[in-house]
Amino acid sequence: MSGVQVLQGALNHQTLSSARKRPDLWLVTFAVTDRVPKLSGRINLCGRFAKNATNKCSDRCSNKCTKHLTEHLTEHLTEHLTEHLLVWLLDNLNNQFGSIVSHAIDGLGL
Repeated sequence: MSGVQVLQGALNHQTLSSARKRPDLWLVTFAVTDRVPKLSGRINLCGRFAKNATNKCSDRCSNKCTKHLTEHLTEHLTEHLTEHLLVWLLDNLNNQFGSIVSHAIDGLGL
């Protein structure tokens, strides 16, 4: 496993934990994605999935069920979007700095 993969795993754990407690992190996420077409496309696909699933549920269930499903989907979507953002950030970091990042991480013993 490379140093970058180890860092990605650590960031995923930390960011997912923080995102649940700090919704303001999403202001940063969406500010970044406005400027990144590829990532925005992924987010749009995720959003359409959540909307479609919620609509299908509301056709068959009460408002209480729809609200409950929406809460679960929102939590899942938040985690999923965090993963997209982290992958994009790490890819760009690795592309810009290449082996410098890997050597630095490996040197720290992470």
